[in-house]
Amino acid sequence: MDKWTPRLAFALLLLGFTEFVAWQQAATYSLVDWLAVLAIYAALSTALLDALARWYTHPWSSVLLVGGVFGLAHSSLITLSVHHNLPVSVLFYATGLGTLMFLLAFQSFRFLYCGAFSLQWLYGLTPIIGFLVGVWLHWVPEIRTAGVNVPSLGDSLPYIVAMLLLPALLIFYLPLPRRIEREDWLLQPLEWGAVGVVLGSVVVLRLPHFTLLSTTILGVILAILLLMLWFAHRTLPSNPLFLPIAPTQQRIIRWVVMFVPFSVVAWVAYQLPGDFQAIVLFGAVAAFGVLWPPIVSIVISFQAFIEMGREEF
Repeated sequence: MDKWTPRLAFALLLLGFTEFVAWQQAATYSLVDWLAVLAIYAALSTALLDALARWYTHPWSSVLLVGGVFGLAHSSLITLSVHHNLPVSVLFYATGLGTLMFLLAFQSFRFLYCGAFSLQWLYGLTPIIGFLVGVWLHWVPEIRTAGVNVPSLGDSLPYIVAMLLLPALLIFYLPLPRRIEREDWLLQPLEWGAVGVVLGSVVVLRLPHFTLLSTTILGVILAILLLMLWFAHRTLPSNPLFLPIAPTQQRIIRWVVMFVPFSVVAWVAYQLPGDFQAIVLFGAVAAFGVLWPPIVSIVISFQAFIEMGREEF
């Protein structure tokens, strides 16, 4: 059980950031829908953690590549947002928004459970994220192709805070391992079978939404991301995944206190007139989705070239 607790915590963080911080379809889910969404996130997050542990080489490039895989899966199988306005939607929702939410979830996991970041990072980024959330909740319904139904900030903010507090509470009520090593996140054959049944069922149910164009674009990008993960693992120096688990009560308290400035700044951003901030935000998300894959590819290729040169001499 203690090996599955971190997986569950990460799945909840991923759900909290992707479904509530980057609010898209959460207001439309029924109770049955939420049960299905929870099962999908549990299966998807465990599969992605297996991929991260299996092909891990660098704390940023590896997480970015796995985050890109999550963005593709989330936008094509859960929200279906990637199937509208291709190929821009791939850059905005898949390699852009989805990847960003995966990064936030994974780094939040490292802060809560591993103490990987200082308080300066926590309280420095919190107002920025709160501002972006306020802008997003105000203006994302204006994206016509997304068909997003977002409640007012007063209705949505309590759910955002609650879903980001829940993983922190798991520290006190569920057993945790002392550390996470590569083998702890690798799935066994029976576990892969269960994950495959869940994700396979989702793919079958979502097939009517796929077109030849969307399938081709998603397949090519997915193949490139997985190839880069594999290539980096095969050519760069071995750097196995290792996460020391050391949660503290003080860190949880600070995580809770963080939501005060987060909520205040989100409310201020939500009230701002004009759409300039929304244009900047949406443009920045799209630019991130465009830029990071080639940059990561160039960095990995350059590092591999240097490593092969060292081996020759």
